[in-house]
Amino acid sequence: PHLDWLAQRYPRATVVGAPIAGFYFYAHPYTGPGHTASHLADFREAAWPGHYALWQSFVDESCAAAFPTAPWRCLLSNSSWPYVSSRAFVSEAQSDKVVLTAHDWVPAS
Repeated sequence: PHLDWLAQRYPRATVVGAPIAGFYFYAHPYTGPGHTASHLADFREAAWPGHYALWQSFVDESCAAAFPTAPWRCLLSNSSWPYVSSRAFVSEAQSDKVVLTAHDWVPAS
C-alpha cells in the first residue's frame, strides 16, 4: 500500500518496489518433538487483529474494502498483493531461518 501511495504522490517518478524478506504470511507453528518457541511477534492468524489494533495500522483502502470485517489481513502480502498496482521485484528465501525457527518453531538442527 505504501508503494502505491508513493507512486501517486510522485506521478512523474518511476516507482518500483523491491522488498527483501518482506513477503510474510501466517505462521503455522510446528508443535512436535524438539519444536522451538519465540518471543518475536506472533504470526499465527489469530494474533493479527491484535497487531492491527496495537500498531494502529494503515492498510491499502482497496484491500480493506475487500476484507471489511478483517482489514488486518491486509498487513500480510498474501492478502494485500492483489491490490498493489505498482511494479515490484520480490525476494524471499524459502528457508528463512527467522521464519522457520522463530515464527514456525521448526527445530534448528
